[in-house]
Amino acid sequence: MGNRKCFRAGGVLLMAALAMAVITGCGGSSSSSSSTASTTEASTKENSGAAPEPSGSTYVIGGLTPVSGEGYDFPDWLAGGKAAVDAINASGGINGHPVEYFNCDDKNNPNEATACARKMVEKKVIAVAGGGSLFAENIATILEEAEIPWVGGYPETKAQYNGENEFLLDSGVFMNGAGSAVAFNKAGAKSVGEAHFELPQSAPSYEAFESAAKTLGMNLTESVSFPANATDMSPYVQKMINQGPEGVQVFAIPNLAVAFMKAANQLGAKFKYAWADGYLTPSEYESVGEYEVDVVGGLPPVTAGEEDPSKFPGMVEFTEDVEALQKSGEKYAEKQYVGYGMLRTWLAAKVVAQIAETLKGEVNAPAMLKALNSAKNIETGVIPPWTPGANEGPTGYRRISNPNIYISEVGSDGFPHLTSPEPLNVLEEAQIK
Repeated sequence: MGNRKCFRAGGVLLMAALAMAVITGCGGSSSSSSSTASTTEASTKENSGAAPEPSGSTYVIGGLTPVSGEGYDFPDWLAGGKAAVDAINASGGINGHPVEYFNCDDKNNPNEATACARKMVEKKVIAVAGGGSLFAENIATILEEAEIPWVGGYPETKAQYNGENEFLLDSGVFMNGAGSAVAFNKAGAKSVGEAHFELPQSAPSYEAFESAAKTLGMNLTESVSFPANATDMSPYVQKMINQGPEGVQVFAIPNLAVAFMKAANQLGAKFKYAWADGYLTPSEYESVGEYEVDVVGGLPPVTAGEEDPSKFPGMVEFTEDVEALQKSGEKYAEKQYVGYGMLRTWLAAKVVAQIAETLKGEVNAPAMLKALNSAKNIETGVIPPWTPGANEGPTGYRRISNPNIYISEVGSDGFPHLTSPEPLNVLEEAQIK
């Protein structure tokens, strides 16, 4: 991945012809509220203390993180956007303009999801950074029609994998499935199965898992599904036990994933597990740390900056920004909440700011969309050089622009830790075309 120099908003940017950007760097509120991120003493870093206070018109970065729906709510993801925007403003904003982070909570309701997308249009956001939704298709269509780029959203529907306004920092549910199969294959598993909740988001994950498992020569058992409101996981675990796979990929919201593993343990099952980094917080990981778990992520785990700061300087900056937010009193910036989803939202907001700084003339969503589609090899200090508009995915998933995955194991501290520092190209590893 090479040496990287962490970025700050206001840093030096190099522009190639035809608006192709090469960037050197690292890359709160409820449904109807917004707030301009404040510059606090805690968020003023040593190397940004001399930055002038932002002034002029405000640029709004949108967020689409659910924070009040049952099961699918991620206030920790939202904290990542807040940390990024606080740091951007502390460093002088975007070309001297203050930045506001406006999040809309869809409350896991399809009508609210549609309303949130329309609010992004009304607020004239320059881009949406991070987040996700059980009803992402409702959102994606409206954003695309309005030419609003969605950077680093968690892709869960085919619409997100094919929209010209989608810039995926990881390959989402596709990565969950194919990456888990790769992890099991690396571990020597011969027989694998998938347990998932009964929602449409499960289909792309299982489709990728099934394809990769078969290609890699592993025996694939029948999948086991359970309702999203299941309270007793024992019957579903027993079905999996009866089939006898060595490895089980769990694709579900956090409480169901943890419940499945605990029920399996109570029934004496000794499965090896794999799931995507991003759904569980460190406290939840710690609760299942006694089990054999492989974690798959398109971004490195949040511990990567501590373990190898020279290779992951962007992760070091992420940690600094989150710690600054914690000092300002944000509950979900505390260590027990710091996880993958927070990192994705933070990185997405930082990338949005960096792209905005390259624009000549008015900074608006259509201009951002054009710049993102022409940017090449952005250095983030987190993932390998990233071309946001690349179409590297297979049929149905063409907007995958970062096909890399990192495989980790959960430590006793409740955090995933890399088993190999180098990323793997999941498309190549799983032989998916």
